[in-house]
Amino acid sequence: MLREGYNPFNLNKSNPLEGIDVNTICYFDTETTGLKPSIAQIVEIAAVRGEKQFYKKIELTEDTKQLIRQQAQNFERKNPFDKSVDELLQMTNYYDEKAKTTSSEKEALLRFKEFAEQSSFLLAHNAEFDMKMVNVRMKRYGIQSIKKDIPVLDSLAFSRRFFIPLLRSQEEEGSEEAKQLLDQLTTKYTKNNERRTVVSNLGTLSKALFGQIDNWHQALADVMSTKKIVEEVFALLMSKEKDQTKTPSFKKFYMKNKRAENRFR
Repeated sequence: MLREGYNPFNLNKSNPLEGIDVNTICYFDTETTGLKPSIAQIVEIAAVRGEKQFYKKIELTEDTKQLIRQQAQNFERKNPFDKSVDELLQMTNYYDEKAKTTSSEKEALLRFKEFAEQSSFLLAHNAEFDMKMVNVRMKRYGIQSIKKDIPVLDSLAFSRRFFIPLLRSQEEEGSEEAKQLLDQLTTKYTKNNERRTVVSNLGTLSKALFGQIDNWHQALADVMSTKKIVEEVFALLMSKEKDQTKTPSFKKFYMKNKRAENRFR
């Protein structure tokens, strides 16, 4: 679980990056065999803090190997988005022969804990999922959780709460650059051709902002993408002399997002 009282959407609208030395942030990512940490394992874990990097390619547990064998015979795809464990592994760096570093899941989590606890903040894109996965898997091996006084930031929530409303307010004020970015991030429109769903997943954000999504779903590549987005876009956005979050148009879109988020909690 995330830290007690952690609010990923930062409802007070205060800048979560203010006063933070980005070189002390531990950006991290996990790649897993599923969404439920009770039955899924971590197969890649990566982290970056300043110039230091951490990466472990993790051996499959016997439970995971058995699940792959079972699914090879009778995997049921209940909807188009369902993927078998083997298909999920193919999306990651797991089958890449060049990535030879291997470790047991327990050893990888112990080493990650040591790396993370030298940081002032932890930051991931969709941090709620990654923190839950890390903590549940740590508990499985009797490893004490990462220190509770290390705050956790979520760049996915930050994008939804700040970046998207700011782009929409800038578009309303006539910014062609904001419109072009939003066109790439919008997946659904209303009957009146108004933006209905604007996404913030890591791959789509990276492609819209930087024009590429190299090695998406590989842990270290995803960490570097998150770091680049935070340090080159979000930090710059929140450090401008004119606080654009005070404008009426920003507040309008901010409140629309807040109401939408509350409906789905």
